[in-house]
Amino acid sequence: RDDEPAAEHWKFDRADWMSFRTLCVSRLSDELALSEDPVAQFTDTLIEIANQTIPKSHTSKNKLPKVPWFNDACKQAIKERKKAQRKLFRNPTAENVLAFKQLKAKARHIIKTQKKTSWQNFCSSLTSKTKPKTVWKAIRKIKGKKSTSSLGHLKVNGKLLTDKKQIANLLAST
Repeated sequence: RDDEPAAEHWKFDRADWMSFRTLCVSRLSDELALSEDPVAQFTDTLIEIANQTIPKSHTSKNKLPKVPWFNDACKQAIKERKKAQRKLFRNPTAENVLAFKQLKAKARHIIKTQKKTSWQNFCSSLTSKTKPKTVWKAIRKIKGKKSTSSLGHLKVNGKLLTDKKQIANLLAST
């Protein structure tokens, strides 16, 4: 399963529907019904037209959180919890409820422990020379928040400044 490519999804909101319609009218004709396998031929032609006129997005198969505390133990605990949850939904017995609750608690405990360990390791690495920027960046990372990028725009008195030189001058003047 790890060797599978990322799933593709159609972006219907960005499709060129006029071209799609035109290609369908020109390429999907009664002649398709005379082919050896008309359903397969129709499907192949329609997918080919869609590939030409409807863009696709690629979703990342690996949707693991980008946090320092998330490791294989967390991944395995979540996998087991989800497996028990699916089993519970398919067959809601008291035994399956108990198993799901136990695995849910186990996953919660493992994640909490990993967060705590990660925080302790970070705090033990702090010294008097550690820059505040480094500390706040690590805190945002542990929380799972994306790091902020450099200043790109500034709104002053209803006016949007996007030139970095103007922004720097304005900040310097204040």
